[in-house]
Amino acid sequence: MNKNNIYILNPEYTIKNDKKRVIITNKYNDPTYDAFLGFVHPVCAVMLSLFDGRKTLDEVMESVSVLLNKDSSEVSGIITLLLDNNNPVHFNFDNSHFSFPKKLLVKKNGRSRGEDENHNPQEFFIPKKELDLQSWRLYYPLDGLFMINSRCVTDCIYCYADRRNKMDCKIPIERLKELILEAKRLKMRSFDLTGGEIFLYEHWEELLGELAANGFKPYISTKYPISLDIIKKYKALGLNKIQISIDSIVKEQLMEILKVKEDYYERLLATLNNLDENGVEIYTNTQLTSVNSNPNLIEALINHLLKLENIKRINFGAAGYSLYKSEDNYFNYKASLEDVKRVEELVNDLKTKYASRLSINFSGYSEENRLINTGAEEKNKNFEDRARCSANFYAFVILPDGKVTICEELYWHPAFIIGDITKQSIEEVWNSERAMELYNISRDMIRAESICKECDKFESCHRYKGVCWKEILYAYGYENWDYPDPKCFKASRPKIAYYL
Repeated sequence: MNKNNIYILNPEYTIKNDKKRVIITNKYNDPTYDAFLGFVHPVCAVMLSLFDGRKTLDEVMESVSVLLNKDSSEVSGIITLLLDNNNPVHFNFDNSHFSFPKKLLVKKNGRSRGEDENHNPQEFFIPKKELDLQSWRLYYPLDGLFMINSRCVTDCIYCYADRRNKMDCKIPIERLKELILEAKRLKMRSFDLTGGEIFLYEHWEELLGELAANGFKPYISTKYPISLDIIKKYKALGLNKIQISIDSIVKEQLMEILKVKEDYYERLLATLNNLDENGVEIYTNTQLTSVNSNPNLIEALINHLLKLENIKRINFGAAGYSLYKSEDNYFNYKASLEDVKRVEELVNDLKTKYASRLSINFSGYSEENRLINTGAEEKNKNFEDRARCSANFYAFVILPDGKVTICEELYWHPAFIIGDITKQSIEEVWNSERAMELYNISRDMIRAESICKECDKFESCHRYKGVCWKEILYAYGYENWDYPDPKCFKASRPKIAYYL
């Protein structure tokens, strides 16, 4: 360790005061990065804030020692663990356990954090008696997602969206600008957009421009065949990434899956070429169905995409169950488990082969054997090890009419509407009575027919990692939102076979 080197807090990360604690997370809610979100003790946050690229490592250590009134050897011991660390770091401090992401403090080497990215150490001074390092729900929201409309240029056989009412954006553009400013004031990580289809919104350019001007980098996903004119406008806004959904390289398959006209195929391929020629980073997503799950044709699609110089990620997943289509419809379009596993094997082989150039991935899927035919002990362990839910813990979703829900796929389900952004601020919605009821959910809100009513792990289950409300509705029906997560070892067999 050369103490004359200059280290900075990795520009991919940010630390944020969350009223009664500090969090560390990715600077942007970008699926192309390794996601991280954790609590930081205020003492550690102050320490990290001093790595702003102005002082040598030795000078920072001295400043930390003086500022925190800590012995230099204790300071050095903590900091050394976080210098160019290739793996996440875990340690106990002040009777609490903390985790830190890989590559947290990196050598400056020409990199820098902008003035607006550096932190004043004083913003992390939190009185010890006010510290909350136990509750998981953030005091301020981190991620917002705005569903701009429910209109599309396709009619996908596997569509999971609630498109029973095709709705354009009902929120005035000026109100959206106010919300973006509030999101910036709250230091939210993201204000992303989804659809429907963003390029069918008349003010898409103005909205993206406002987001970019306030430091947000929305991750745009589209099935819209984008013209060269739109691509140039998009790049002029400072945006340089886009996800294109392409389910097949075979025209007839694409027409059957998306229910589009013949010219859509040529227009979509032209979109990919134009994006590539204009230097836009391309991320693709493919949903496997009974129509397009032949591994040979999937390999042909991958080979076509590999011709693009600016392709950065190729992602595959099995088209899932939709709450808003009939159960029979799912059985008609879902891919067989055998085909999905064959494609998954192919993708994993290619993932290794092309790892140095781009990312090729296969997303997880619900499988009957894992969900149902697993022993109670193993199922319990899997459930305990589940990923933490973002819904109403640190994220919310604005619907086209201004209603706010906690998860994109819950849409207008009345149990999960926590506010109305046309009448309330983001902060008011986040702290609304319904939002807090859902987080502090009690057995009184649960019907007697749900086994959650008497479960001894009820509070810890719902308040620590949360349950997947969407999957509960999948498994037990739209009206049974208060049933257990089907992955729970106490849960009964799903009433609906939404798995592969």
